[in-house]
Amino acid sequence: ATLLTADWAWPGDLAVDSTNLYWDNSSTGTLFKLPLAGGVAATLASLQNRPIGLAVDGANLYWTNNPLSTTGSVLSTPFDGGVARTLASGQQRPGGLTIGATAAYWVEHETNCTGTGSLWSVDRASGTVRRLFSQSCPDYVAVDGTHLYWTTQDGAVRRSPLDGGTVQPVATGQDFPQRIRVDAIAVYWTTFSKIMKFTKADSKVHTLAEAQ
Repeated sequence: ATLLTADWAWPGDLAVDSTNLYWDNSSTGTLFKLPLAGGVAATLASLQNRPIGLAVDGANLYWTNNPLSTTGSVLSTPFDGGVARTLASGQQRPGGLTIGATAAYWVEHETNCTGTGSLWSVDRASGTVRRLFSQSCPDYVAVDGTHLYWTTQDGAVRRSPLDGGTVQPVATGQDFPQRIRVDAIAVYWTTFSKIMKFTKADSKVHTLAEAQ
């Protein structure tokens, strides 16, 4: 293994593209980038309020600010630095974030799975913010060309067509599902002790790995 950098206390969420690694320090409110080949880490944004939920497109880093005592926000900044742009504000505990072809998507979740959470989007070109629908306990989110997928704190994985329609179950009875990713073939997520896979072709759920 190659040590890319050191002495960065409490790194949080990660994002990566073909040239850089990005991460946040939620305790200091700072977001960094580092070339994958190694070098000096650069600060992309600072003085943020508990940044989490990182994602990247071809030109920008996106994140959610999830403060404990006030409403949160969704922001972006160019890879080459500059002033952070607020995409959405007044959010109640915004969490997981993902980037689609035309929009950024994120969850707005409630503390300890009480009340009602929501899924939101912001059009990356126009800046139009939309509350897509209410959901119980949404946590992390992923997107492909046709659907939005998310995990919930009450043990489910769900999806909905991007153009609207019925929310559909992908899997239920999961043990604390968390991070979720999607590719052309399948949807993947973590639980308390497993890595799971949902194949799109046959709509079947498989266990990829399990703690021994």
